[in-house]
Amino acid sequence: MASRGARVAVVLLAMGCTQDEVRIRGKVTRSREDKSPPLVDGLVTLRDADGQVYAQAVTDSNGDFRVEAPAGETVYLVTEGVGLVPASFAGVSGLQPTLRVERGTFYGFDEPELSEWELLFDGCPGVGEGGGIAVGEVRTLRAADTEDHPLVTTAWAYLESEEQVVYEACYLDDAGQYDPEAELTGDTGVFAIFGVPQGTYSLVVGYHPFQEYSIIGYTSAWVPDGGVVPQFPAWVEWPL
Repeated sequence: MASRGARVAVVLLAMGCTQDEVRIRGKVTRSREDKSPPLVDGLVTLRDADGQVYAQAVTDSNGDFRVEAPAGETVYLVTEGVGLVPASFAGVSGLQPTLRVERGTFYGFDEPELSEWELLFDGCPGVGEGGGIAVGEVRTLRAADTEDHPLVTTAWAYLESEEQVVYEACYLDDAGQYDPEAELTGDTGVFAIFGVPQGTYSLVVGYHPFQEYSIIGYTSAWVPDGGVVPQFPAWVEWPL
């Protein structure tokens, strides 16, 4: 499946901010592909840990922007633009004077790609019912000295609200078709969660590396109405 969205390459800086804030400076492009053009006049919204709007900025002719963020907290950065749906990413703003986030960490989806996911998972609970979605590809996070990050074929995922309401994921079969009976990611490593009301959630991703043994990871998420929480990849730890 093609990935067409908005990439945000972000540098977190404390220059010129109070001790309670950091400055996020970055560049938004129309795609997570390396040679994608910049997103001009795109809207960047930074939300705090409660999902409330903390700051906003508009990208310039180079796709560059800057916003202030609360220091040392979970924050959500959302990008929007013409032809794009809101794409939401979670991170921690940090306390160090300078924190550089690897280029390609943040990206979004355009409207045709969102339609592709809805068509691919046609029949999954929540498809076509509004709200937002979370989609991802589960991979194992090995040691930093290797670039080998295999797909996880025995993973599961769900979103859980602060009120402990759970939104389960749907999966594909090994041929890449939606399978309503599937309970794990299978050969594609892919999951999708549809029809999620806007708000803050915990994204729970786990897998079975060995029989009767599980590794589970938790990630914060802010789901935008009509938008996407993309997880490419959704990382899980490699077993010791």
